Amino acid sequence: MTAQGPPIDKAMHGPDRAGIPASLPGNANKHLLVEALLVFVLGCLAGVGWLAYQNMQAATDSERLETHTRVVIQEFGELLSSLKDAETGQRGFIITGNQDYLAPYRAGLEAVPVVLADLRRLTADNPPQQQRLDALEPLIASKFAVLAKTIALSESQGFPAARAAVMAQSGKKHMDDIRALVGQAQAQEAQLLKERSAIRQANSRRTMQSVLLGGALGSLALLLMFIYLRWERAARRLAETAQQASGALLQVATDAAELGIWTWQSDGDRITWENERTYEIVGLTQGDRPVTAARFAAEFVHADDLAAFEQAIINTVQTGARFFYQGRVHRPNGELRWIEFTGQPVSGLDGLRVIGTMCNITGRKQAEEALRKSQETLELAFEIGKTGIWDWDLVADKLVWSERRKALSGLPPDAEMSFPLAMATTHPGDRARFLAARTLALETGTDGEVEFRTVWPNGSVRWLHSRWRGFSDASGQPVRITGVAQDITEQRASEEALRQSEAFSRSILKSSADCVKVLNRDGNLLSMLSGQELLGIEDIRPFLNKSWLDFWINHDDRQEAQAALVAALAGGTGAFVGSFRTLRGEAKWWDVLISPILDDGGKPARLLVVSRDVTARKHAEVALRESEERLRLAAEAAHFGTFDRDLQGGYFHVSTQIKKMLGYEPDAQLDRPQIMSHFHPDDRLAGIAAFRHACDPAGDGQLAIDQRIVLRDGTVRWIASVGRVHFEGGVPKRIVGFWFDVTERSRLERQTQAQAQALVDLHRRKDEFLAMLSHELRNPLAPLTSAAELLRLQENQGPVYRQACDVIERQVGQMKHLIDDLLDVSRITSGNVRLRKAPVCVGDIVERALETTRPLIARRRQQLTLSLPPHPVWLDADATRLEQVLVNLLNNAAKYTEEGGRLWLSVVQEGDAGSAAGAAVAVIKVRDTGMGIAAELLPHIFDLFTQAERSIDRSQGGMGIGLSLVRQLLELHGGSVAVNSVLGQGSEFVVRLPVMQAVEPPLPLPPPVEAPARPAGRRCRVLAVDDSVDAVEFLARLLRLSGHEVEVAYDGPSAVQAALAMRPDVVVLDIGLPGLTGYEVARRLRQEATLKDTVLVALTGYGRESDRQRSKHAGFSYHLVKPAGVREVEEILSSVGEKLALQASPAQAVVPEV
Repeated sequence: MTAQGPPIDKAMHGPDRAGIPASLPGNANKHLLVEALLVFVLGCLAGVGWLAYQNMQAATDSERLETHTRVVIQEFGELLSSLKDAETGQRGFIITGNQDYLAPYRAGLEAVPVVLADLRRLTADNPPQQQRLDALEPLIASKFAVLAKTIALSESQGFPAARAAVMAQSGKKHMDDIRALVGQAQAQEAQLLKERSAIRQANSRRTMQSVLLGGALGSLALLLMFIYLRWERAARRLAETAQQASGALLQVATDAAELGIWTWQSDGDRITWENERTYEIVGLTQGDRPVTAARFAAEFVHADDLAAFEQAIINTVQTGARFFYQGRVHRPNGELRWIEFTGQPVSGLDGLRVIGTMCNITGRKQAEEALRKSQETLELAFEIGKTGIWDWDLVADKLVWSERRKALSGLPPDAEMSFPLAMATTHPGDRARFLAARTLALETGTDGEVEFRTVWPNGSVRWLHSRWRGFSDASGQPVRITGVAQDITEQRASEEALRQSEAFSRSILKSSADCVKVLNRDGNLLSMLSGQELLGIEDIRPFLNKSWLDFWINHDDRQEAQAALVAALAGGTGAFVGSFRTLRGEAKWWDVLISPILDDGGKPARLLVVSRDVTARKHAEVALRESEERLRLAAEAAHFGTFDRDLQGGYFHVSTQIKKMLGYEPDAQLDRPQIMSHFHPDDRLAGIAAFRHACDPAGDGQLAIDQRIVLRDGTVRWIASVGRVHFEGGVPKRIVGFWFDVTERSRLERQTQAQAQALVDLHRRKDEFLAMLSHELRNPLAPLTSAAELLRLQENQGPVYRQACDVIERQVGQMKHLIDDLLDVSRITSGNVRLRKAPVCVGDIVERALETTRPLIARRRQQLTLSLPPHPVWLDADATRLEQVLVNLLNNAAKYTEEGGRLWLSVVQEGDAGSAAGAAVAVIKVRDTGMGIAAELLPHIFDLFTQAERSIDRSQGGMGIGLSLVRQLLELHGGSVAVNSVLGQGSEFVVRLPVMQAVEPPLPLPPPVEAPARPAGRRCRVLAVDDSVDAVEFLARLLRLSGHEVEVAYDGPSAVQAALAMRPDVVVLDIGLPGLTGYEVARRLRQEATLKDTVLVALTGYGRESDRQRSKHAGFSYHLVKPAGVREVEEILSSVGEKLALQASPAQAVVPEV
């Protein structure tokens, strides 16, 4: 018996005897706890995403600052280079008197102010650099004054006076001071670059740590949910026990035989059993010999309870107090029972007599022990889940926080709570939302929730999710609010990481022909990745955040959909076949597959729903297929099982799911050695080590390991074993956890890693292929270019002859243009393009683009209408790249417009350039009357390798990369491009670029002046090396026509021998040579003292930036990409010849080195 009814309690127990509580926690409180834990599961997966996002933002900012510092270092180098060029030009003019040498001087004079202005702008936030610029400007002005004075002396008084001024070294000190200041500036920027690079690397590491932390916390959240479910089941059993006890109490009240009645006479120490119930309780029969108190104590009372039994008798005998005893009693059959004795003493002539009742309370004691264990489980759940409880008495205006709730805000356990203190711990940015939720609760007394940030005393910020339930009095007036709060910092970070992953997945799934949707864990529609038209939905927005189950009107289908959702949320796969009508009224059958989208911890964060239209093949088979699919999914849904072990040698329990995992029947009895025998031999030591680590009191008590198990049939599966050890006094007492089948996840992880490595290898091979393709395509172009130039030099050229030369040059140029475009696309997609931005006028870009495209427009006899704004429009841009954009658009317009058609090119400025940055844009429109673009091609026209249908002759040509290159170059400039077109009516491409803010534009360059002919320098000895006989022979023939002495070689070893024998001034060298590569030849020549002054020129088909750097490190002075024209080689030879002539001049000896 667990308690007495009210009448018996009053008569037998007295007013101070209390019974067992008549009720257990209500369903409402249970639901509240369930909801709170569910909120925690969601909250735990949020904060890490936010933290990772913040770290990624910080890494991006650090990279931007690092790039800024590199630009400043480059600008200082440009400043020093411009000064040196100016000084070199002045020296050349003084020595030769040739005005051509003043060109570098004038260029330096114009470039230095621009570079100084750029440095002023780039170092505006750096006072030390600004001070150095303040010191540099007068020094530079003085330097230019000395140079100008020397030039004037040379012009007015001749070379002797100028030489005397140079010998006085009046400008050398200025140059030394300038070099010192520039060196200090570059050293400071180099140190700043090192610091910013370290900061960027640290931010990247923190990003990765945040993502890993989110996965760990997500696992803990699922463990907490499992523990709570265990507690809920124990609480339910306790409620059932209490309900049975309540029924027993009712029967006691109606039937006195349920109580054992006894009397004890002090004289003679005689106990009398007064009814059959008494004999049954103690396990005796009426034929047994009489029992005394002494015998009952010796033979029946448990040894540990004997002192309490004797003390109860002494109290009754000596004080006349009511007799009360609860203790364990040994029945004659060996059974141990808990029995409660209650008696009332009565004094009479025959001494003290006690009349009382007894009842069996064994069941109640067992229920109390189960309740104690359940409460321990709940306490453990709150501890793991970082969950705190709070209560607000609205009548007394008293706010109470549990110790864990205080810890969530960084408060000590003894903090006195009040609403002002609660507001003080709330982030200032969230207080308005927090107050609004409080006001709503006060006015309505309804349930609610709010997410907000809490600020700890040390300044750290954490995210909390608070959920509450309101209670009102009989009049409906709110009187109390009780709630829970969970730390969701890591969950928010995880959700952000998951959002980025979903964005990537969405881009892949758009190509699917199925109807693909993403749901949240509540089954609400988040997005539709593909198949919107299959459902007849034009605008998806009204359906977002609505339950996906609402699509399934049929009850059976809805039930199947619900079951599939549950299966997917459990980590399995849900599938069913159902029907509903589309918005167009079409009845369709759908084969639906639901699978979880896992977070970093391998737990379902979202659901992926793939629906396929199977109307044509369902009919008779659909009912059978649904039934079989349901049965199969029901069998596969139980992918996890639980275990509970007493670490002090007591019980060991595994759930039915684990038994099924291992291949046993549900009623099989398994002990720990049997379970251990199923662990894979290679994983047992790791499993034992993980278990010992979890049981170490110095650790965190967490068990988390992935390992293999061997089923009874020999099948090997991967499981995730997660658990928590409960300690008492530093001793591990109990471990509770679960197994989760992660075989598929492990396979996918390995597959994903292999695919990622394959993508990296594929990208590398693509770059290598493009480099080799460029080299192999450029090599044949080199002899063609040389042959065309050689033909140009022939006399008596007829019209057909000249036309043939034009065709060769034009087609070689087109081929070079295609190769350059292809490599540009590769560089941009790989992030290897660096824009060289400077203030530039849109009109200048347009003019240069027209110079390039006018021959094509003229050949096709097309009319071009040009419209430019009346005032200059300035951009901060790379002029060469924007010219490339306009050339692409104009060439396309000309190619796809019939001969005699019309083209329009217009430039306008929208907005005011004097307002905030980004308010004004330059709009460039290229319009034509050509063939137009089909509507279905328009959304993809800027995609790589996209082309409209071509006739078999492909008269327009092209590879489908030009427009993709246009878009990517404009996006690098912060601009955009759009297209409007109707098939057969022409197209219009609209380019938008941000205009510079209203600043003083750079002075326009003076009109080009026809430079006097360069004096002939010394003819050079040239060694030309290439394994292509045609290329090297044509190049040699052209150079010989210019008067140079030329020898040729066709491989690496012969090139080294020829160079040692000839001692050339210049070696024009291919890279891809047999025997020795061009790099190896260059290194060997640089090791020869007699060839230390020889100029090495790389003439190769390899044109990547890495190829240029490699040739520079090998010792090359120049790097030309095939098909380089002979003019480029002639310019290098001319420069080398002039230097050789200057070195041979006697005047050189009297010119001091500066």
